[in-house]
Amino acid sequence: QRTEEKSWLRKNLTGHYWVFRIILLSLLIVFPPSLTFGITIESGDFVDEIERLKDLSFNNNTNLYVAPTISDLSDFFALATSLSSGNLITAETQANALDYELVQFTDTVTNDVFHGLREQLDQNSQQTRGWGSFFINLSYAANALIEMPHPRFDTNSWDIGAKIFRQSKARAALMAGAHRNTNGQGTADVAHLSNSVFHEVHKAWNGINAEITAWQIHGFNGANHP
Repeated sequence: QRTEEKSWLRKNLTGHYWVFRIILLSLLIVFPPSLTFGITIESGDFVDEIERLKDLSFNNNTNLYVAPTISDLSDFFALATSLSSGNLITAETQANALDYELVQFTDTVTNDVFHGLREQLDQNSQQTRGWGSFFINLSYAANALIEMPHPRFDTNSWDIGAKIFRQSKARAALMAGAHRNTNGQGTADVAHLSNSVFHEVHKAWNGINAEITAWQIHGFNGANHP
């Protein structure tokens, strides 16, 4: 009797196994795995998101900015290149290795979808290096980069840059993660430093022959420029 029970159990389990496999394969055909696996999925007002990231950036004379190594720069260039080519799976892996997260952000104002690179935060919800935040529109209409190198220094430049990026449907938006004088005069001024992550993303997204126009948003004090 035990032998018959085992045989019956084995037969039924085998049958259920193959039924399960058929159902699973059918579901995979109808609903293929999303390329966003492992990517942070978010939505909201893109301008608000840029303001949030601006508020996380390091302020003047805080000595918190961490200068990237040569290896960091090379690795980030590779990451930005993967993202711009739409290779999201590789970009997600590369981002994690650099303590960044790859996010798919849907702007609820326009329903446009952007893919961004944001620095992973520590246990206190603070950034640790100040390298910046970078977003790309893989379905862009204007082949241009909108850059915000001084969000903590040039008043409202982050807001203007975010709105220009959204309204023009530009290719990408780049924003610095630190005040230009975070560690002292000009120490994190990505508008002028070539050894910055900001510059590596600029190079990766600017085209081999710099054929893609980059628009940097700056602000000037009227009192200093009569």
